[in-house]
Amino acid sequence: MAGRRCAKLKPSQRDKKPATAPLIIAARWQFRDNRDMDEPAPIDPAATAHRVDRLTRLLGLGALALLGVTWKLWTPQNVFPRVPLLYWAPPHWLDWTSIAVVVVGLLGLIVHRRVPERRTAAGLAAGGFALQFLADQHRLQPWAWQFFILALVIALADDRSILVGWRWLVISIYAYSALSKLDYAFTRNVGTLLTEQYWQLRNLSPAFAKPTPLVYSLQTYAPFFLPVGELLVAILLWRPRTRRYGLWGSWLMHLGLLGLLGPFGLNHSFGVLLWNAFFVFQNWMLFGDRFVDAGNRQPKSCRHIAERANLVARGVLVIAYIWPALYPLGLCDAWIGWAVYSAPFERVSIWLNRESADSLRQSGNDALSRSLRGPGFDNTSVK
Repeated sequence: MAGRRCAKLKPSQRDKKPATAPLIIAARWQFRDNRDMDEPAPIDPAATAHRVDRLTRLLGLGALALLGVTWKLWTPQNVFPRVPLLYWAPPHWLDWTSIAVVVVGLLGLIVHRRVPERRTAAGLAAGGFALQFLADQHRLQPWAWQFFILALVIALADDRSILVGWRWLVISIYAYSALSKLDYAFTRNVGTLLTEQYWQLRNLSPAFAKPTPLVYSLQTYAPFFLPVGELLVAILLWRPRTRRYGLWGSWLMHLGLLGLLGPFGLNHSFGVLLWNAFFVFQNWMLFGDRFVDAGNRQPKSCRHIAERANLVARGVLVIAYIWPALYPLGLCDAWIGWAVYSAPFERVSIWLNRESADSLRQSGNDALSRSLRGPGFDNTSVK
């Protein structure tokens, strides 16, 4: 063939193969396998837009549902004292205005599919949440803080930044929540309560009533499996190759919590149950294989977003990732630091005589949970 020259080899050299040939072939094959597993998938802007569109709609539906079951917290009320975030207390009419802005923004996230309208709706929702937080610190619920961060990012960032930032926010929630439970107080308080409820649901309470060494060990160390499992889910979701197992683990964890905290368990509020249900669907849309991954590079269809706004959104996410690490130092609130169901909360037990407790009951104050402890005294727990 013209243009190609081959060196002539002797028969002995032609038949002889280099000793390093199998090693080279194996190395090339291993490199190809690693490349196939570690390289990002081909960029598909349509898949990214599809995934983000579904996630924003889910965010709108989930936030509206949680606002509906906790509506007393977001409207003017006198059950709890109002604790403004700043020294000035906004007027009550601002509560109605801000909650109306939040609802309009969340409805816009559900209805609108075009990016400009979606960004406007997310900005309204984030602004309304900010006004609500300024008026009363009790509204800084973990789910509300998560939705506020996501709404702010959706209003500023492109699709790729929204998707990646949302994933890392969920992973950080699992990690910080698990780390806040890795202490002895959790095993003797909330962790013991959850594990005992599990024994009751599985009809294992009679077997654990006998004070044997095995029963004592299980009662002592079983609560540690809860934060360890949560931390394992965060690690599995962090690695792309193990993300599928992390998704399954998160489903198992949240469905288990729905059983433990639901009507047949500890009968917690609907807000707690809805937030766990939200995570089931959210994680499927974030980490599920049904949606094609957009990779780690910038899609061309998202470059119309202003780079300055994109940088602001990434700055918001970085603060959301780092700030909870300051919770052990007292520089971050427990709920903002994702220390949910953690033990080191301030707990006060107030002992009242029966006459004083009766006067509190007649006042109609339902904020105090009462349980009779000892003759003539009521133990009122404020948590």
